[in-house]
Amino acid sequence: MSQGRFASSAGILVADGPNEATHVSSWPRQGAYRTLFPNTQMPVGGSEWRHGFSDGGPWYNFRSLSNKAVGSQINHAPAFSDSLACLGGYWYNDQSVTTTITFANPPTNGTHAQLVPEEVEILLRFSIDQGVARGYECLWSVVQDATFGRYIQLARWEGGLGQFTKLADGTATLATDGDTFSASIVGTVITVQVNGVTKLTYDTTADNPKYASGAPGIGHYFQNASDLGTYVASDFGLTSFSVTAN
Repeated sequence: MSQGRFASSAGILVADGPNEATHVSSWPRQGAYRTLFPNTQMPVGGSEWRHGFSDGGPWYNFRSLSNKAVGSQINHAPAFSDSLACLGGYWYNDQSVTTTITFANPPTNGTHAQLVPEEVEILLRFSIDQGVARGYECLWSVVQDATFGRYIQLARWEGGLGQFTKLADGTATLATDGDTFSASIVGTVITVQVNGVTKLTYDTTADNPKYASGAPGIGHYFQNASDLGTYVASDFGLTSFSVTAN
């Protein structure tokens, strides 16, 4: 069985469609953003961001507490209903995102539902509209158990709830509070790093569909479908988020 949430047999099959053309717009492109999530907001960032529930519908909003951003999922949330948030406006297509992860009461094999891992996520060339979420998701499980956690994956989101393709697995890596989690897309190549060390690279050249434009963002997955342990969605998340694009 493939490790992680995006197993090869999971998801809803989506027929290949035409590749997305590079977006052409008279609006100015954006190239930088940084936040330490200093405010308590639901959803995070207000109108500067696009949100999983407020703008998308089937997913959840990201929220920020004092200096931390976390998902808003509840126990037994539907599968693949991640908390999502991507920046608004038009962004340069080559994007580099760096985040800092945080967690208390980290989920272990005895305190999380097996095969329902908990994840922090970086979104690249992403878009959220009513009923539609598209783009690249780089995800890292914060579960400490070596069997059901510690994985890094890349998935392509293709529209509706549960519509995705897993593109690649990275090097299994134990998550530690304060680690740096980074991802970039330059041309067709996606690179994922932990503390500056490359854990995954993937070239989208041969993919159909593939995404040429979109916005950077963040994601968070929590389900705890078996009500195991005492941890909640706000026990893990991000304390910083920065973007450079060109």
